[in-house]
Amino acid sequence: MRAIEKGADFADYSARDKELKAEITALEDRIAHLEAQQAEKDATPPDIPAIFEAALHDLEALLGDPDLVARANEELAAFVRSITLIPDPKSKDGLATEIHMDLGSLRSRV
Repeated sequence: MRAIEKGADFADYSARDKELKAEITALEDRIAHLEAQQAEKDATPPDIPAIFEAALHDLEALLGDPDLVARANEELAAFVRSITLIPDPKSKDGLATEIHMDLGSLRSRV
């Protein structure tokens, strides 16, 4: 204020004031965005095992329908790369299954 009283150009200070207010607004927006991201990270993650179990249950039900088996086979073939049976004496039927999948292909199909 004293600089203006001594004759400094008010327009210069006014322009700088506007720049600073715009910078403050941008920083406050950035802080709000970062706080929202942090809150999202802190949120309870989804129950992945439960989601996967539900998907397997739905898949099992669909594969039980004779009209859908061929279509399901086509869909599964799109992302199942290989299935390997491995001897496993601890398993009820003596075998373990190793399934190699390309889950990225699921994303491109959605």
